[in-house]
Amino acid sequence: MVADDVDNQSCSAETLTLYNRPIHIAAIFIIFAVSGLGVLIPIVSKFMPFLGIPSRFITFGKSFGVGVIISTAFIHMLQPANEKLTSACLGDTWHENYPSFAMLFSMCSIFAMQLIEYLATTQLEHHFHSSALCVDPHHHDNSTVKSATTTTASTHVNNMAATTLPETPQSPFQCEIHHCHPEQVVVEEEENNNNNTQPKSSSVTMIDESVANENLYIYGRRAFSGNNTDEDDKDKLKHNIPYLTCPEHWDSSSTRIAESMKDTKRCLSTIVLECGILTHSIIIGITMGVTGQDEFTGLMIAICFHQFFEGFALGARIAEVNRIDCKKAIIMAFFFAWTTPVGTAIGVGISSSYNGNSAAALLAQGIFDSISSGILIYVGLVNLLASEMIFDDRFKKMRKSTRLGCFLFMYAGAAVMAIIGIWI
Repeated sequence: MVADDVDNQSCSAETLTLYNRPIHIAAIFIIFAVSGLGVLIPIVSKFMPFLGIPSRFITFGKSFGVGVIISTAFIHMLQPANEKLTSACLGDTWHENYPSFAMLFSMCSIFAMQLIEYLATTQLEHHFHSSALCVDPHHHDNSTVKSATTTTASTHVNNMAATTLPETPQSPFQCEIHHCHPEQVVVEEEENNNNNTQPKSSSVTMIDESVANENLYIYGRRAFSGNNTDEDDKDKLKHNIPYLTCPEHWDSSSTRIAESMKDTKRCLSTIVLECGILTHSIIIGITMGVTGQDEFTGLMIAICFHQFFEGFALGARIAEVNRIDCKKAIIMAFFFAWTTPVGTAIGVGISSSYNGNSAAALLAQGIFDSISSGILIYVGLVNLLASEMIFDDRFKKMRKSTRLGCFLFMYAGAAVMAIIGIWI
């Protein structure tokens, strides 16, 4: 009987002391401002380049966000979910017989994410492959290719310097001669055989490949330096190959289809990522709304840092997707910025009757947090860490200092969120 009384007391609603409703209401707008600032910085840097936000700032911020997302999944979602679902208030089935429900739900969420992404990818590949079959590729007689003159090629290369690359160019290592138009191919083999001279390097436009890949890594597009490239930078590019000798290839159907499919995959993973973050944001908002004044200040500061860094991570991911235009990006940012304040408002409204130890509250928070953790673990490890920082050729071709900085900022992001986990 005594043990039952103790359990009933520990599972009853906790009485709030020193609850200051005006401060809780003010916190709604403070968190909205901080969340909006964090998520909008990367988006603004993409759609308002005239502000002059350094590209490296966004590159490192994106890596910082990867660490934030992974750390949030393990420390701010999975661990609290395990605490909720192993509470003695849920009974022996959850507390003693099988205390691994949080990990189970998270694992099922990971498998569900993999299945959804596989089905979506298969459907996308089928759709884009069908689109490719509808396109009539260019065919050229090889004999006409050899008729191109050096004068025509030189004129074309000069025109390249003033050409702005489109949003989805093909890799410079995939430009094949038989896909180029005859007048766009530089053929100097016969002249070299006759004159025993090497082609002049000045007839080919060069570009800093590492810088180009950094721009492509940030915004999903390659930035052509053109006349803006410093002469000092050009002198450092002796190891680089000509950027492209057939710019018509940039607009080739196969290239655009492949890039469009990759961008669509990024868009899907970004939407799923935001859904997982929004679910968690509602929960921490309710938690803050029902917190008493004695713990409110520390929790408020921690949540502000949490929302800013998490918002920056999400904003960097949104900015990378070309399919998401400015209007859609603003809408996605708005949803993120308002989710935690809405949760806080709900918490303020139910603060007088809320029982965080009730079975319904524990199950709702525990299940939602564990599912959200699975989503963020999958997206963080598979779509961000592995795909973009291990297997992505754009990342490998960056300067060593940039790659080192990306790893350091990723570790810093994980460390910051781990420290914030002391309070949240």
